[in-house]
Amino acid sequence: MQKFVLIFFLVFFLACAEKENSSTKVKTTENNGVKNNGVENKNVEEKVEKINYTPETFATGEVALLAKNITYPVIIKNPDKADQWTEECLQELDIQNLAKLFFDLIYSGKVKAFPYMSDQEMSIEEVKTFEKEHSRKRIAKVLFEEEWFFDQNNARMYKKIKSIMLAYELYYETGEVKGYKAGIQIFLNH
Repeated sequence: MQKFVLIFFLVFFLACAEKENSSTKVKTTENNGVKNNGVENKNVEEKVEKINYTPETFATGEVALLAKNITYPVIIKNPDKADQWTEECLQELDIQNLAKLFFDLIYSGKVKAFPYMSDQEMSIEEVKTFEKEHSRKRIAKVLFEEEWFFDQNNARMYKKIKSIMLAYELYYETGEVKGYKAGIQIFLNH
């Protein structure tokens, strides 16, 4: 599952650079008011795209460590619909499925949830309470903590995602986005 999450985020970063021409099956369902782990999801369309990958996709030999720890934010929901470049870059990202995968990992017990910048693990009940107070529809930014590697022999760069934190939009009274609030963080590859 950790490899799937890593692949998902690698595909996300590449999607902005080039569109993938592949014929993959998409599963679509509707969830009308069904509660998922105590949190109600109304009219959320789920699409889970599965891709095949081979071990050749990842470095197998000696690589250079470019960054043992690098942290950076990525806007995943365009706050300005008039910004066509950002709209184009994000057009293939399904934020709701990203959130679903993220919270499914937590609720399944495969990863532990933490408030951002805290080493105090959250219980499942605390995560459910957090979700009741913070709509998944407001998720608009992701903070990655990664390791970066470069394979000079094959001219390939690799990233190992260490943690992911979801951030939620904050609004002015006019409805415009004024910033982002740090949310829940999960650690991968431990």
